[in-house]
Amino acid sequence: MKVVRRINRGGFGYVDEVVDNDGKHVARKTFDPQLGQIADLDSLRRRFEREVRIQSAIKHPNIMPILKARLDKDPPWFTMPLASQSLEQKISDDHQQGIFDQLPWPDILAAVEELHRLGYVHRDLKPANVLRVSGTWVVSDFGLILPMARDTTVLT
Repeated sequence: MKVVRRINRGGFGYVDEVVDNDGKHVARKTFDPQLGQIADLDSLRRRFEREVRIQSAIKHPNIMPILKARLDKDPPWFTMPLASQSLEQKISDDHQQGIFDQLPWPDILAAVEELHRLGYVHRDLKPANVLRVSGTWVVSDFGLILPMARDTTVLT
């Protein structure tokens, strides 16, 4: 794969735009924790692998699909469709134009509803993790996802 450009850098790795072996432009997330987090490298790598496992298993139009994963590589990585825009960018652009676009919200809510139906909590849902792919808004970045606690008691 040929790297075209760095898209973003987070605490557990980075995302590059790459050209895959079929000549298609995709996003590749590579495991590469920042120095302050290296003390528990094995735990972070397991979290990255859990992200890939869970995200790969969810087939929903508003959840970012994983196209290919190589968890056996050093460092491990996975690819996903290349987004045209983040909700963070859209909100900023809309703010400058003095508008508020409500169209992304049904897609976002559908993704969250599906995650909850499957028993997961995203835990890092923010505008930067909502991306526009082929005209549809999808939730991405499942690095902090966890199963919901089902055996809890609510006190009122």
